[in-house]
Amino acid sequence: MYVIDFPLPNTIQELDRMVADSYTRYLDLYFAANVDTVITWGITDRYSWIRDLNYMPAKFQADLSRQQFLRPLPYDQSLQPKLARNAIAQAFGQAT
Repeated sequence: MYVIDFPLPNTIQELDRMVADSYTRYLDLYFAANVDTVITWGITDRYSWIRDLNYMPAKFQADLSRQQFLRPLPYDQSLQPKLARNAIAQAFGQAT
């Protein structure tokens, strides 16, 4: 799930809240529809395909300072959990 668009939020913390909220809304819809399996495409920003220059959106290639905002996955580049990880765990915990 990739939800970044311009304008970017002012801080990484705000971005992380936005991404976590997107995970919550997405998973709530799935679990409400009785989906019982969710597959992710990656777990850490360290190895995310979106950070590869061959796949990175052009708007991020043009301004390398914006690359810090390419963090859509549950764990950051240092493998530390982000708010998205907490949102996923909470959604699974609340699923019936």
